Amino acid sequence: MLRRLFFIILWAMVTTGMYMALVVSPPAAVLGESYRIFFFHLPNAVLAFFSFTVTAVSGIMYLRTNNITWDDIGAGSVKLGFVFGGLALATGWAFSYEAWGTKWSWDPKVVTTFVMWFVYIGYIMLRRSVDDEIRKARLSAVYAIVGYASVPLAYLSSRLVYSLHPESIGLTAEMKATAVIMVAGFLLLYFYLLWFHTRLTRLFRLQGLET
Repeated sequence: MLRRLFFIILWAMVTTGMYMALVVSPPAAVLGESYRIFFFHLPNAVLAFFSFTVTAVSGIMYLRTNNITWDDIGAGSVKLGFVFGGLALATGWAFSYEAWGTKWSWDPKVVTTFVMWFVYIGYIMLRRSVDDEIRKARLSAVYAIVGYASVPLAYLSSRLVYSLHPESIGLTAEMKATAVIMVAGFLLLYFYLLWFHTRLTRLFRLQGLET
């Protein structure tokens, strides 16, 4: 019953957010219709930062408790962060092309976000290169904690140095409501996918023990 209710809320928020982003919200004064990319860029960027934060926290908790569940959570979260981060970069490139006429610029925000994304590609490659589960979990936890330095760097880069990346685009009340609903919907989607990945990982582990 609770799972069904969760799904109803999840899809209601995602579909409502998309409808508001594509139909309800008025065109922006300067960017016109192209600013609608922002409503997809923002939740992906927020969830990328959130996913990598969960991975770092999971790494700390694993080193403290040696509970393999924390490793499962961290591994699942980093995969989701990789997807969300890739979509954030893609939508960011699309937005910058409409706003500045270029898909790539050596803007600090873009560069540091790209570096962050590659740091977590390294995390995924590390896990694939180690067979022993305990050693993999420990190395992944340490990597997640050290690699997390790239997250605040990417987040704060546009505040620390001059950046073309806008901190605000003058959102109306409708635009703000749309942005909030989109982020909330993507956050629920993240929790569902993380739960599903963690559950699937446990099932595979049990199957491996039985065979």
